[in-house]
Amino acid sequence: MGSLKLSLEAGAPKRLELTWGLFWKNFEVRFDGRPIGSAPDAAALKAGVEFRLPDGSALQVKLKQTLSVLRDGVPVPGSDGDPEQQMRSAGNLLYFLAALNGVLGVLGMVLTNDVLEQLGMGFGAVLFGAMLGVLGVFTHRRTRWAPAVAIGLYVLDSLLTFMDAAEAGTRPTGGLLMRAFIIFTLYRAFKASGTPAPSAQGGPGVSPQM
Repeated sequence: MGSLKLSLEAGAPKRLELTWGLFWKNFEVRFDGRPIGSAPDAAALKAGVEFRLPDGSALQVKLKQTLSVLRDGVPVPGSDGDPEQQMRSAGNLLYFLAALNGVLGVLGMVLTNDVLEQLGMGFGAVLFGAMLGVLGVFTHRRTRWAPAVAIGLYVLDSLLTFMDAAEAGTRPTGGLLMRAFIIFTLYRAFKASGTPAPSAQGGPGVSPQM
């Protein structure tokens, strides 16, 4: 089971609720607790469905890599397509990576551990973590350069990892897949940084239903 509660305007109460079962079955949309539409399965969501909200605006839902939720063609605040949400997700990811590198780096300096040594964990990892933390702060502030710099760092890191693995005769598939996910998330934030937030684009508000 999954669920998602959203507000139609930034800072407004979360009156829109989406729920679904395993493998996206029995997808339902409710507004103020009242059902306004449903979809039977993932196939219907991949094709895209549209529902009418009480004010007459159109709610478009489509399953892509993630769930796209639009109101009259504009991403609903807090949904995956919301530029603000994309920036927050990238910033939070950078915070997590900063903390992870910092902790492992400190452990690598104070402990004698072959695994940490092979991973190169030490002062360099602490420094890298600090850089990621700063980039996370500026990503949250919607600066365009911060995710771009982070992308550059991880592209370079991926190339160096691939070169080291080639010399050692190994295949760092898992590590490269993780880096690909990180770069993809940062790229979405880079694109979102140049897009007005839905709160600045939003349509008319929905009045309470009595």
